[in-house]
This record gives sequence, C-alpha cells and structure tokens, in this order.
Amino acid sequence: IATRDLFWALSAALALDPAGSMGGSVVPKLEHAIGARVQAAQTWHRVRELFELHLGGAPLVAPASVADVVSDELRPTLDRFYRGSDRNAGDRIKLFKLIWEAVGSEFAGRHALYERNYSGNFEQMRLDALTFAQRLGSARDMEALVDECLADYDTEGWVDDTWR
Repeated sequence: IATRDLFWALSAALALDPAGSMGGSVVPKLEHAIGARVQAAQTWHRVRELFELHLGGAPLVAPASVADVVSDELRPTLDRFYRGSDRNAGDRIKLFKLIWEAVGSEFAGRHALYERNYSGNFEQMRLDALTFAQRLGSARDMEALVDECLADYDTEGWVDDTWR
C-alpha cells in the first residue's frame, strides 16, 4: 500500500508540480523524474518479492486449466481447498492465476528484466541523479544540512546549550 501511495504521489508531482519550458510549455521537474526513474527500476522486484513471501507457493498450485474448475468431479474439491474468508474458490483461483502471470510466468520474467533496465543501467541512473542534483543546487543544499547538523556537536558533546 505504501509503495502504491509513493508512486501515486510521484505521479501527482510529475503532473501537478511542473517546471516551465520553452514557449510557455511545462515539463515534469527533473528531480521528480529522476526520483521516479530510480524508484521504478527497483520497486517491481520488491513487489514480486512481497507476493512470493506472503503467498508462498499458492500461485503455483492453482489448477492447470479452466477445465479443472468447471469439472463436476473436481469442483467440490476445489471449492473445499480454495475457499477463502471473503472469496469463493473460483474467485481465488482467478486471483492466483493473475498473480502468477504478473510475478511467476515467462511473461513476468521478461517484464521484470524490462523494468530493471528500461531507464538505463543501475550505475548510470544513480550518477545521473547526482549530476542533476549538483546542477540544480540540491546537492549543495544537502551538504549544507549535513554541515549544519555536524556543527551542533563536537567530541565534547553538544555545542549549542539548547541541546544540553
């Protein structure tokens, strides 16, 4: 849920907090775009991991085909072992099939590789983030914050009496 909220916030920032551009047009702010670029490349792998950890092998043991689900002979067994607290067996099987397609199938493997590499290689994306932060001045602001924090204490303890 938090990951979903983070990406909705990034999407809102990209759309609603733009930078001015040529001819009075607007474009997403570079810092928002870089944040989205780096996060997107690493987040899908975390999403897959969460599904794998929380569902275990459940998506692996779904019936092989719809023929199993509609079989008069197998349906009572499926209803018994796939029932849930708020879903019937058919709905749960559909959900497991969907999850498998998203995180375990051949398609999912290709998609994961695509997500990891779409925006460029791992090191370059981070170097770009640093380069743009330096160009925009935000790296200087971050260094100033660290210096300000470090100036609050020394080897004897807090320098400012406020903190003693």
